[in-house]
Amino acid sequence: GHSDLGDFLVMPVAGDAVPLEPGDAKVPGSGYRSRFSHDGEVARPGYYAVTLRDAGVRAEMTAGTRIGVHRYAFPRGKAAHLVLDLRRSLYNYPGKTLWSSLRLHPDGTVTGSRSTRGWAPDRQLFFAMRFSAPLRDHAFVSTEKDVAYKGFQAPGRGSDAVAERQGRALVARLDFGRLDRPLEVRVAISSVDEAGAIANLDAEPGGFDAVAATTRAAWEQALGRLDVAAPAPMRRTVYTALYHSLLAPSVAGDADGRYRGPDNAVHRAEGYTFRSTFSLWDTFRAEHPLLTLVQPPSTTTDIVRSLIASRQASTYGILPVWQFQGRETWTMIGYHAVPVIADAYLKGIGGFDANEALDAMVASATYAPYGGLGDYMKRGYVPIDREPEAASKTVEYAYDDWTIARMAEKLGRRDVAAHLAEERG
Repeated sequence: GHSDLGDFLVMPVAGDAVPLEPGDAKVPGSGYRSRFSHDGEVARPGYYAVTLRDAGVRAEMTAGTRIGVHRYAFPRGKAAHLVLDLRRSLYNYPGKTLWSSLRLHPDGTVTGSRSTRGWAPDRQLFFAMRFSAPLRDHAFVSTEKDVAYKGFQAPGRGSDAVAERQGRALVARLDFGRLDRPLEVRVAISSVDEAGAIANLDAEPGGFDAVAATTRAAWEQALGRLDVAAPAPMRRTVYTALYHSLLAPSVAGDADGRYRGPDNAVHRAEGYTFRSTFSLWDTFRAEHPLLTLVQPPSTTTDIVRSLIASRQASTYGILPVWQFQGRETWTMIGYHAVPVIADAYLKGIGGFDANEALDAMVASATYAPYGGLGDYMKRGYVPIDREPEAASKTVEYAYDDWTIARMAEKLGRRDVAAHLAEERG
């Protein structure tokens, strides 16, 4: 497996001292990290809650389509703070953060960005954050050392309470004073720009309880497409598995249709929702066929159109292999966007140009530089002395080609099916 994300770490801190480093996990109180107990956790679709023992804060989280909402109940009489750390990720190592930024707007909105060299190279993500209580003070701190040139100082010389800051190691302290009610934090992300994140935030209004109720209803509808007559433990297992299956492919475009494609340029989805997180080697066999049965056909149409749009924007002119937030990771083998598209078409799901889709499928199946395909097209197999994982690639390419042939036959393009059969031997 692999991991990434965790781009914008938010941690509540109570009291006068506000550490900006996580500290040592073995030394409680040495930083902003906190102990917790699973006994105090609550987890269900669209909602999570836990008590942070060291901070004495009850933390709750919910999410909409493009936003997340946090709610923090701080100890009475103690000052409330948030640490916003842009230096760390779920998959972290020195040099991963290429650039980041923080900005405080006049209305109290905090925005920022992060560009990383991780699993997906040069992945860019932007955020916008608003609070239910006014911001009393703040600090935008760069902890990067030995910077050869920092440019000229913006207004606020000698202070970290600046309106904006850029760098490769940024952390923010956000101060709210003593609160008489829980602090709600509304956050939206965008792969396009800060304006997109703000627009996404505006597109889904409402406080924590309203967003949580909407999300709960959406999950009940999605999971309710299966009616499982079985003992409670088995029902729990089935619905949990279905919940996991519905997490991806995920919405990766902004509310206005803009998204960042595999060419790292900004595009706009017209008439569909752009989706990404295509773990295709893992999902083409079972998950995607399942999704055609348990999700509305329009969702599968979104998936197919997103795959085709990604091919159009691809530097290599092929369909995604393992796409992550619009960016290609080249993880695993095969060209398994092909059977996903064929399965949708052969099941009668429309809303996309089938001939354009077939052309994209053929382009992926005939791109010689990819994974020994040049040898496969000449010999009918991938030779082990020239390419790793040769046997698996041969089998998977053959299956993908078979699905192309089935779709080509249904479209009446028998020349495509015959050509694949002849070329592959």
